[in-house]
Amino acid sequence: MRALTKFLPVVAVALLFVIASCGSESTVTAVDTVPPVAPVGIMVEDDVNQVKVTWAANAEPDLAGYNVYSSSQEDGPFSKVNEDLLLCPWCYDSPVTMEITYYMITAVDESSNESVHSDIIGIYFSIMGDRGAPSSYVE
Repeated sequence: MRALTKFLPVVAVALLFVIASCGSESTVTAVDTVPPVAPVGIMVEDDVNQVKVTWAANAEPDLAGYNVYSSSQEDGPFSKVNEDLLLCPWCYDSPVTMEITYYMITAVDESSNESVHSDIIGIYFSIMGDRGAPSSYVE
């Protein structure tokens, strides 16, 4: 006998439903467990004694903001640059050394779901705006 195997697409469920019963009444509460998509279009530029990091704004209606992470090594560890969620798709950072600094961005929704990180991008930060330094690049 020959078995026929069919592969069915896996459907991701956007909301987890929690059902609680109280006597004869039931309450259904939707819990958002799906994070926003990762930010795209990340760019960095040397902006005289600081680095300007920008990216394309996410379109999710429940977007709460963004986190920016930096590291002196491409594979981390990364540290969060901002204290509070950033509401706009840009920020400034002031690296303290003249070396390549790597950045990545995440998006966070109103349920505190954080996206996977964006592409990692590096820039050689030059103190005093040395315009002879290499430009930014995506790894």
